[in-house]
Amino acid sequence: MNVDVLPHSLTLSRPCMVAIAMLMASIGINTQGQENQNGFSSDQILELTDGSDLHGEIQGLSNTEGLHWKHPLSSNAVRFQLDHLSRLRLTPRSSVSSQIQPECRIEFNNGDLIYGNLDFLGQERVALTTWFGGRLETDRAALKRIAFLMSGYKVLYEGPNDISEWELGQGQNGWSYADGQLRIVNRGVLGRNFDLSDSCNLSFDLEWDQPYQLSVTLFTDTFNRFDYRQGSYIFFLSPQFVSFQRVQPGTGVLTLGQTRIENLSGRNQARFSIRAHRETAKFAVYIDDTLAATFRDNRGFVAEGKGISLASQLSASSFSLSNMLVTEWDGTDESDLNLDQTTESDVLYLINHDKPKGDVVEIQDRKVHFRLRK
Repeated sequence: MNVDVLPHSLTLSRPCMVAIAMLMASIGINTQGQENQNGFSSDQILELTDGSDLHGEIQGLSNTEGLHWKHPLSSNAVRFQLDHLSRLRLTPRSSVSSQIQPECRIEFNNGDLIYGNLDFLGQERVALTTWFGGRLETDRAALKRIAFLMSGYKVLYEGPNDISEWELGQGQNGWSYADGQLRIVNRGVLGRNFDLSDSCNLSFDLEWDQPYQLSVTLFTDTFNRFDYRQGSYIFFLSPQFVSFQRVQPGTGVLTLGQTRIENLSGRNQARFSIRAHRETAKFAVYIDDTLAATFRDNRGFVAEGKGISLASQLSASSFSLSNMLVTEWDGTDESDLNLDQTTESDVLYLINHDKPKGDVVEIQDRKVHFRLRK
């Protein structure tokens, strides 16, 4: 069977675990706190597995020598073994332009996730093109799943990088920035233009030490206050509930739904993903990669703004946001693609929701050669 149009996704068999080693040459960062040609500044943070954070500069990284880290209080670079590292934040200060707009989300058996364009998939090898590494090849046995994005995937923002990127509300405002985190104590509003168009996926890590109520306004052009004179959508987040409202000029504010959250009790951190899709008027909230709530606007998508604002609603609040990413969203939920991996066959998930099983013989030139199982 030859499929002229690529399926929505496919789940591959071969459940082997393949670790992808980190191979980076020295990136030549200076020690004067200035940006180099790679767009990185000296304000970098190393997070260790015991929770420690160290400021400094990366001097080199390889799978054999580990990480060489220059700390301000050390005369020589300190070497760390890779299994002691939790995360390395390089703080890019300049945007990276690319002509490649990824069409696929490629998931590996070891949990790695890459966005790129699929060039070829055969019995043994797979080749893809990425914006960051050009053409990459690996064993097909390393793959778990390939999802074909209906409307592409574009990164609109990564941060936060500085408070100057944001427009702050007037008067008393509790927002501040430090070490890659936007932190709020008391109340406050901030926002910025992300050049949103037809979709949005806002993801961030949220950490709190007191009860919080965070409001996230999508598709707004007013960043320093609540503005009920223009259309927008507002998510109200708390440890117990997610509430969703539509703001439409002439008709006011209408609550479109509320969902109780059960899995945040006794916790102080989680990763949120808030999504909106204009064509389907569909909205979703994920917590720790698990779908927590979905909403629809039966009147259609009413907002026309291009930005996002964040606001703390409680005077006793104290929380922070980090690892923020704003991308486009193709309107697909991960739960739609959650096919059980099998050892006997591959699985196609077609747009009409059919799920044939068999063997993916080859993918090339936007065609799938798929052998059905009897």
